[in-house]
Amino acid sequence: MEENAPTKDLKGIQTQPVWGDILDELRIKESLVNDTSLARSLGVTRGYISLIRMGKKDLSLRLAEEVFRRLGRGRDVDVIKELIVEARIKSRYQNLAWLRRYIIDRANGICQLCSNQAPFAEPDGRPYLEIHQLQPASQGGVYRPENLVALCPNCNRKMGINPTQKDAERLKTILEGYENK
Repeated sequence: MEENAPTKDLKGIQTQPVWGDILDELRIKESLVNDTSLARSLGVTRGYISLIRMGKKDLSLRLAEEVFRRLGRGRDVDVIKELIVEARIKSRYQNLAWLRRYIIDRANGICQLCSNQAPFAEPDGRPYLEIHQLQPASQGGVYRPENLVALCPNCNRKMGINPTQKDAERLKTILEGYENK
């Protein structure tokens, strides 16, 4: 297990990445010789088991329920759901942080509406810009690079309160430029 991996106790079961430990418990209980036979018995690939052991993947809810059932812990469904939800939240947070850095780096630290440098730096020295969705989620927009721009706080507020068609078109043109590269 990694040194910086979470070890918070949740109703007697450690949280991610202890899925590897749980799989070992099942492998031993069912006298399976290796991860290949474990994977086969679970109906997944050996590579999937490896990714779980490395902490790069989590068991799906269906698979986690099956593993716990086979271990005789079928009543721990609430624990399973908490483990999976916690891992998904952590994963989503990490993905959003990466995406935010990517959008700001893509803009080279410059507001994509007013073309001014970021007004100040974050504590880590990176330029401070805010992420703006060109098409809001409430209107079907997605939180993906093709819908996101980096704006200074003033321009982000302006786009939230009083967006003009001209500003929206400018940002749309910038995003289209990324798609054509």
